[in-house]
Amino acid sequence: MGLFHSTKDFLYGTERIRVNVLLPNMTDTQMVTGIIAAYKANGVPINEPKHVANAFLHSLLTDVSGEAFYVSGGKVYGIEKCLDAIKPQWLGQSRFNELMAGQQDLEAGSEWAKAKGGE
Repeated sequence: MGLFHSTKDFLYGTERIRVNVLLPNMTDTQMVTGIIAAYKANGVPINEPKHVANAFLHSLLTDVSGEAFYVSGGKVYGIEKCLDAIKPQWLGQSRFNELMAGQQDLEAGSEWAKAKGGE
């Protein structure tokens, strides 16, 4: 998630590279045979592998960028845009302003980063 958060805006803004992430809840595979019964007993929605694959294909076949998709019980929820909208509330306005100023500085430095790497 740290890599996703640190690259999603920068890479799209400077290189037009889309960055998204999938966050699947329990998915019924051989890897989870020892725990999946507990999830089912508690009524937690379970994914089938095709649910996660469909979410992945959706992220590839649309122009969405900078989104985190939570996959649960075959349903897909975009959560990152909602979290971004309330970031000033949970981070605090002054820390949010600092964060945004730093992001702008990083974006402004993209040209010198390219020039240095290209020499």
